[in-house]
Amino acid sequence: MELSNIIPDLGAGGIIGFVIGFAAKIIIKIAIAFLGVYFASLVYLHHRGIITIHEEALKGTAGSWMSTLSGSAQTIISLAPFGGGFAAGFYIGFRKF
Repeated sequence: MELSNIIPDLGAGGIIGFVIGFAAKIIIKIAIAFLGVYFASLVYLHHRGIITIHEEALKGTAGSWMSTLSGSAQTIISLAPFGGGFAAGFYIGFRKF
């Protein structure tokens, strides 16, 4: 593999990673706010006796979501050299801005 073939992939991966990292940071903040309000309302309704929360089912659902998200992230980052540029750009976009 020549260096001239790797550089465009690294650059494209870096730019795409930066944009996705920056957007992910904003989306995560909004999602956490909505989830906080949602769970607070569930706890309030449970406390008042209006609803019943099945904790084991909730834990199982959350566990399956996390495993799916983890598998998707590993697939995206595993593509080299695009993945290396993507990972670096994602980190910079997520952390710096």
